[in-house]
Amino acid sequence: MPHAAAVKVSRPKVKKPATARLCASEIVEAQAAQVMWLYYRDHKPEFVHNIRDYRGAIFASILQGDPVDQAFAPYLRVQPPARKS
Repeated sequence: MPHAAAVKVSRPKVKKPATARLCASEIVEAQAAQVMWLYYRDHKPEFVHNIRDYRGAIFASILQGDPVDQAFAPYLRVQPPARKS
């Protein structure tokens, strides 16, 4: 009984997308940054003028699992009381 010649099967090299090389913490950080940006963009007029000084604290709060609105809450402008007519 003759033996069949071994056939080498080669797989084409497929380049993995950049996200495939990211570790879980990098993905979580990227998602937190995206959520933070979207919330900032949508609510910018409501924040104190120097909100950018607090970016690190807001980012850390979101990474700890705080809801994004809660992370931004300390940096909302204080609304003056409504005037009585």
